[in-house]
Amino acid sequence: MNRLIVALALLAAASHATGSTKAAPQPETPAAVILHYDRAWAARDETQLRRVMTPAFLYFTSRGARWTLDRWLALVLSPAYHVEGASRSEIDVVITGATAVASTRWTGRGRYNDRPFDDDQRCSLTLVKLDGAWRVASEHCTQIVASGPSANGESPLLLEINSHAD
Repeated sequence: MNRLIVALALLAAASHATGSTKAAPQPETPAAVILHYDRAWAARDETQLRRVMTPAFLYFTSRGARWTLDRWLALVLSPAYHVEGASRSEIDVVITGATAVASTRWTGRGRYNDRPFDDDQRCSLTLVKLDGAWRVASEHCTQIVASGPSANGESPLLLEINSHAD
């Protein structure tokens, strides 16, 4: 039943993204929250990001470091970080009670400290339902396909993320 609800929400989200006049996903679904999270990230809207994320948000880097919400926001809101294009696909959500786990594929390209990045990542997001609203509690992304000539086969953005310990 949960998979049917998620599938319907994703279908509505896809229709909305392509400009269809069909209904957008309901804001109370985890899939809709992920779309809102991505839009707020693209707009660099700190207020909306904080609204959709838990105060105890954790970002896990591909090398095991843990970042708090404030540390993660410092990166994504930094003037050194420019996303020129990004998309999230292959969204699969499993809901158990007040917890949802989403497997997604995130692709993004841009520049960090004037160095280009072109990432293709598998991301896991954990969402929790707080006071009746879904919030992003954590995210962990791992590079699927390394692109460009960078050290360790990683993008400059991932090298920056991975160079900081928690």
